[in-house]
Amino acid sequence: MINTPVGLKNVMHSHNTLPGMAQKYKNPIWKIPSLGNLGIEDSATIRGNRKIYENTKQAYINFVKDLLERIKTLE
Repeated sequence: MINTPVGLKNVMHSHNTLPGMAQKYKNPIWKIPSLGNLGIEDSATIRGNRKIYENTKQAYINFVKDLLERIKTLE
């Protein structure tokens, strides 16, 4: 377990600029494509990559599940 990254590679190296958009719009990555207040400069790119954004939710769920399993081993 110690030799593998937390959450395997569900989150690591997979989101490119997505966290930047989450910070810009102050929402979780997976909610960004559904927001009504997307800037014109971001709208087409974000909506064109809707599935990539939405799939991050499951990736973060998997990450947290793995993290919690690792924490359990410390008890």
